[in-house]
Amino acid sequence: MTLMRSIVSLFMLLRKSQLTIWRSAMPTPVKITACDNELYILATQGLGSSELIHVKSGFNNPVTDQFVLESILPKGTWQITMIGINWGGPWNFKVKIGTGPTYGTSSNAGTVGVVWSQTLPPITI
Repeated sequence: MTLMRSIVSLFMLLRKSQLTIWRSAMPTPVKITACDNELYILATQGLGSSELIHVKSGFNNPVTDQFVLESILPKGTWQITMIGINWGGPWNFKVKIGTGPTYGTSSNAGTVGVVWSQTLPPITI
C-alpha cells in the first residue's frame, strides 16, 4: 500500500508540474495584415540575429501571414525589428505581436527605399 501511495504522489507531482509549465508558456503570435511593398522582421540578441520572415506584396493586396515566435526562436530575450521597404507609390505596413498594439505606417508618398523601421523593447520567450 505504501508503494502505491508513493507512485500516486509522484504521478500527481509530475502532473502538477507539467500543468504549471503549460500554463506559463503563452505563445506570442505575430500577425502581418498589410505589406506594400516589402517587410523584414528580425529578432536580435547579443549573440546575433535571425530573420523571422520576409514578405513581398504590392498594389495594396491583402496579406495574412502569421507565425508564433516560440516556434522559431530558442528561449531567451530578443528584440524584434520591423523594416518596411517601398518600391515607389503608396506604402502600407501593419504588424501585431502578441496582445500588444498594431505597429506600422502608411503613406501615399512615392518614396523609394526604407520608409519605416521600428525596434520593440526586449521580449522574453
